[in-house]
Amino acid sequence: MATPDPIPIPAPPQKIEADLIFPTNTTYTPLAYFPLIIGLTNTPVTWPLHAILWIILEPLDAQTRNHSHTGEYEEWEPFPFPADGGLNFTVGIPPADPYIYHVFPAMLRGFSRGRWRVVWEFGLLHSCREGSERVDDHWWDWGIGREAFFTIADDDYDDNGDSSAHDVDDVLRSWDCTALEPPPGTETDGELAAAFEVLGWKTLEPEHGEPFSNYTYCPIFKNNMNAGTGATVPEPCNLVFGENDIEAIVADARRISGCHGWTLGEMEWDCYGREERMRRKWRWGIGVIVLVLGAYTVVAVGREWRVGRRGWMR
Repeated sequence: MATPDPIPIPAPPQKIEADLIFPTNTTYTPLAYFPLIIGLTNTPVTWPLHAILWIILEPLDAQTRNHSHTGEYEEWEPFPFPADGGLNFTVGIPPADPYIYHVFPAMLRGFSRGRWRVVWEFGLLHSCREGSERVDDHWWDWGIGREAFFTIADDDYDDNGDSSAHDVDDVLRSWDCTALEPPPGTETDGELAAAFEVLGWKTLEPEHGEPFSNYTYCPIFKNNMNAGTGATVPEPCNLVFGENDIEAIVADARRISGCHGWTLGEMEWDCYGREERMRRKWRWGIGVIVLVLGAYTVVAVGREWRVGRRGWMR
């Protein structure tokens, strides 16, 4: 495994947060390219700590929320990020803050319908526990798991037969950060947001042979991060998600699909195929026109030849 670069030491406290921007717990209209979107804030601190994000998408039974498959995990679709050079954690120069991560799951392409569960876990590869001098012991102790349930309606109708399914384009452009926040007056994490808080740093004495032994410092996190009194409360309304981010997501869908100039809701499953079908239709139409014009020309020339021949015979 590649060895990440040593991390800078920012002044504490520092808050690190991931927010599930889309989808939320609601019903959506079918579309060809359905996105999963997560925002990562405070990237100058988060990125060097080697954030790990793992998303799993699962089809569900519409009524019971049970797995709709028979084999364990056989239909789960995992998405690690950013998968840069085969690594599943953030490396290199931090991107712009915030970092908006999106993916178009294969299971949701082509106007998929049904009930779904998206499970996502957010953690840091570079972290440490109380009383531990080992950098790799263990980052997943500080992982935070979240989930959301959503439905893609049949023919733009929800489970009750009402035409109240939400258009994805409209939902993204009217993104409501308050839907991700915990209830007022509580310190419990929301189901669509996860946050860490770095309280300080401690010096390490790396052991020989450890994969990340070039580290000198280790972040100390606030306790009780998952729930309860003292938990770090996410603040998704601090996340800036705007029109430029939406356009970048739509542009990626256009690149994949070949649907140039269309919104997410307008895109087809195979725009390259559609364009080829349109070209064939044009070629067929032009061919028919040529044949008709050719036949008309032959008839007209033949008629003129007969008229001319009668005049010559007189």
